[in-house]
Amino acid sequence: MPEWIAWAPTGREALGAAVAVKGQQLNRDLYPLLLRKRLHVRELAGRDLTLRLVAGPDGRNNWAPAPAPADAPATGAPGSGQAARQAREAALMLDIRTVSLERIKVEFRDGAGPWHYFDLDRLSGSAPRDQPMALEMQGRVEKSFPYQIRLSGAPLRTLLRSHDPWPFDFQLEFLGSVLRLAGALRGASGELGFAMGSPDLTQLERLLQTPLPKVGAGALAGRVTMRPGYVAVTGLSAVRGRTALQGWVAYDAGGARPALRGRLDLPTLDLRPFLPG
Repeated sequence: MPEWIAWAPTGREALGAAVAVKGQQLNRDLYPLLLRKRLHVRELAGRDLTLRLVAGPDGRNNWAPAPAPADAPATGAPGSGQAARQAREAALMLDIRTVSLERIKVEFRDGAGPWHYFDLDRLSGSAPRDQPMALEMQGRVEKSFPYQIRLSGAPLRTLLRSHDPWPFDFQLEFLGSVLRLAGALRGASGELGFAMGSPDLTQLERLLQTPLPKVGAGALAGRVTMRPGYVAVTGLSAVRGRTALQGWVAYDAGGARPALRGRLDLPTLDLRPFLPG
């Protein structure tokens, strides 16, 4: 195997290669696959992968295959529904004991705009077929803003089968803020609690390179209940500086006409940070 691999979809070479790989490793056991339709991966590791994604001014890009000519014969490729089922069935076979990725970089440019950067410095975890999964990742956005993500949950096959609730716990630390989601999902239904806190908007202001109101520390919490055609946020509590909000809101598309109901109370409202100085 060459030390570096570069790839671009056919017909898109002029935009540059989309992928460059320096190191990769996959240790697998094929015997369980033959006996129980299971692919046991002892270790899935990769490092020094660069994804350079470029969108041209004419709408073309270097990561999607070029569309087939209108007069091209049908290839018999599976439709999106069949492809999704095949991908799900393949994922159900996976039994990944250890995952380790290092120095994964994504670079994106839209037309003549500036380059944007997303770096995954390190990802580690495991996703055994019949045991709880756990992932932890950390890196940087735009080379200057560190993030850290932790995810734990029931076995991944529980989520993919959609028969039973899939409990999970997710935490993101970014721009000086912390977001936590915890609950259970089953297909398009589920219940989860959320909580977020941030000291101020200083880091977001740096990322956007735009002055923002000096509103002070903030916190947001509540609970989401969802099912097809229905979503509700209850126990909503939000505070930003001296402004506070409480209440609930629900959207129901299952009746004769869509309905949006709720109640939001503003015990205090401070507009001074938004007024000219």
